[in-house]
Amino acid sequence: MKFLKYFSAALLASLLAACSEEPEMPPVYQFTPNTTILQLKQQYWSTERNYVESVALTNGEPTVVKGRVVSSDESGNIYKSIIIADETAALTIAVNATETYKNYQLGQEVYVDATYLKIGGYNGLMQLGGETTYNGAPSMTFMEADSLASHVHQSGAPDMAIVESLTKTTTIAELNNAKSTTEGLIAWQSQRVRIEGLTFEDAGTEFAPSGNTNRYLKDATGNRINMRCSSYASFAKTKIPSGTGTVTAILSYYGTDWQLLLVDTTDLEGFTWDDSGSTPDDGGSTPDDGAGSQEQPYTVSEVIAMNNPGTTGKWVTGYIVGLMNYIEGTGNVFSNTELTTNSNIVIAETQSDYGTSYVAVQLPAGALRDAINLVDHPEFLGKEVSLCGDLLKYCGIAGVKNTSVAIIDGETYGTAPVAPGEGVTMTKATEITSGGKYAFWTNDKVALPMPTGKNYSWLTVGDAKLNADGTLSTAETNVYTFTETAQGWTIQDSNGVYLYMEGTYNSFQLSGTLNESVGTFFWDVTVNAEGRVEIVNKSNDKMMQYSTQYNSYGAYTDRTTGVLPYLFQPAQ
Repeated sequence: MKFLKYFSAALLASLLAACSEEPEMPPVYQFTPNTTILQLKQQYWSTERNYVESVALTNGEPTVVKGRVVSSDESGNIYKSIIIADETAALTIAVNATETYKNYQLGQEVYVDATYLKIGGYNGLMQLGGETTYNGAPSMTFMEADSLASHVHQSGAPDMAIVESLTKTTTIAELNNAKSTTEGLIAWQSQRVRIEGLTFEDAGTEFAPSGNTNRYLKDATGNRINMRCSSYASFAKTKIPSGTGTVTAILSYYGTDWQLLLVDTTDLEGFTWDDSGSTPDDGGSTPDDGAGSQEQPYTVSEVIAMNNPGTTGKWVTGYIVGLMNYIEGTGNVFSNTELTTNSNIVIAETQSDYGTSYVAVQLPAGALRDAINLVDHPEFLGKEVSLCGDLLKYCGIAGVKNTSVAIIDGETYGTAPVAPGEGVTMTKATEITSGGKYAFWTNDKVALPMPTGKNYSWLTVGDAKLNADGTLSTAETNVYTFTETAQGWTIQDSNGVYLYMEGTYNSFQLSGTLNESVGTFFWDVTVNAEGRVEIVNKSNDKMMQYSTQYNSYGAYTDRTTGVLPYLFQPAQ
C-alpha cells in the first residue's frame, strides 16, 4: 500500500526481549493518518448494542488512525484487548491473543490500518475486532493475532508522558451524565480516566476471590461506579485497600453502564494497603508480622501464595535455579541450561525437584545486574540468595521486581533500602549551594550512585519513603555533590563520578575526571516554585527527569517525559 513507508531499510530487533525493562526500539513508520479515533467512532456508531460493520476506504485511500496504547494486559486484568487513544477519543481493539503488552507496550505509538477490519458493538462497547453472532444477530468478537500484526504497527519508543497527557480527569457524576447521550458514550468509552476522592465499598476483601467480580467505588456524595476485577489478575487475591484515594483505569462499558478496568494496583493512589496479601480465612498463607524483613525473609512458597500483592521493599530467600528466556510464539520459558538472558534470574525454595514452583526476579540495569546475572556469573547457579525488591508479577509468574540488593555467600551486591528513620536524616532543599551534597527524591524513590566500571548509565533508584515529619532517611552514599563553576554546575555521585551528556542519548555518560573544555559536563540548576529542581544540560538543553515507566532518571528534550525531583540535603 502506498501510504506505508519504512523509515529504515530493515526492521529493527523485536520488542520481545526476554523480560527486559529496556526493550529495543521498534522501527519508526511514516504513515499519513487520515482519520482520528473520534471520526472513526462517529462514522460507524450505532445505538444497537450488538452490531458489525466493515471499515471502508477514506476518499479512496486506506483508513489510517494514529494513537497511543493506554492499556496493558501484563497484570492479567485486561483480557485480550488493546486500548488506544489520541487527543480526540479512545478505542478498544479486541484480539485473540494474550501477553500483548510485550509487543504493544503502555505508551507505544501505533498506526492502525483499519481498512476492511470489523468495527461495531459488543454489548454496548464499540471496538475493532472480529465478527460473530449473538442470539442469531451479528456481534463483535476478537480478531485473530495475525490480523492484529498486519493492521496495527508500532512506531518508535513508548512514551508514558504522552499517556498521562491523554488521561482524562473526571468525576462519577460527569460520567453518569455522559452515558445518557450518544456524544457522551462516543467521547468517553475506552478512555483512560482518573477519578479522585473515591473509597471502596468492599475494603478488606479480595479483589476477585473466585471468578470475575464487581467491586464498587463511591465518592463523597454517594455516587457509585463499578470496577470489574478478573480472577486471573495478578492482584486477584490481594485485599482491597481502605481509605480515600485516586483511581486511574480504563473506562469500559457493558450493557448500559460503565466498568473501570484496572491496569495494575499501582494505579490506586492514596489508599491504605494491608501488606498481608491474603485474607486470614482464604486457606492461603498469611505471613506473620515482621515477615519480609531482612531478618525474616519470605520463602519462595510464601511469595507464590501471596499472588503478587504489590508490596514494596520486601526480602525473599531461595536458591538460584535458572532464568526466564522469551521464545517468540511460545512466551517466557524457564531454563537452567541456556543462560543467554542477563535481565533476570529465577529462584526456588530448593536446589532441585521444584517443578514449576519458582519466582522470577528482575535485575534492573546497573550494578546489581552486572554483578549477579547468570550470563556473566554462571557460578551463581545453585547458590542460595537473599534479595530485596517489590512483590509484583514478572515474566508472567509470581515475581520480584525493582530488585535493589542481593546477598550471596555473605557478599552484598547493590544497595539495601533504608527504612524511614534510619540512615542519614535529610531535609528538603529550597536552594542549591555550591559544594552541597543532595539526594534526588520523588515518587518514594531515591537515586542511587552510578554503577562503577561503566561509561554510561541511566540513574537508577531505590525505595525511600519520607518520615512522618517530612524528612528523608537514606544511605550516606546516595548523595550527589553540586558544584557551581563559571561554565555551569557539575554533578558528581558519592564515588566522585561526573554525570554528563553526549550525542543524542537520553542516558548519562560517566567520567571520573572533569573536562572543563567540554560543555556537556555542565548543567543549569534551578529550584522552581513547586520546590522541584530543574536540571538542564547546557550543551543539549535536555532536562533530568524521573521516568515512572522505566523506574530511572534520564535527561529528555521533552519537558513532560517524566517527573522532576526534589533535592534533599543533610539536616543541620
